[in-house]
Amino acid sequence: AESLAEAGASVRTGVSVERLARPAPDGPVTLTLDDEVPAVVDEVLFATGRAPRTEDIGLDTVGLKPGNWLSVDDSCRASTPPCPGR
Repeated sequence: AESLAEAGASVRTGVSVERLARPAPDGPVTLTLDDEVPAVVDEVLFATGRAPRTEDIGLDTVGLKPGNWLSVDDSCRASTPPCPGR
């Protein structure tokens, strides 16, 4: 969020979009938000929070805590701690 704001983007968090409209394909987007502050913008980036879904995949059998994020290397392989016997 900080990087986007530094680049000039308006970052709004904790609000919900009630309505979004772009009447013309090359025109601005008009947002109606639940905080009643309208926004007219060029583009919209919408993101939601994420949570790990690792509760029931057997992480405890390799020394990891179920429900936590996994540390991965550049090839997206779990990187720490190593599996027992490797």
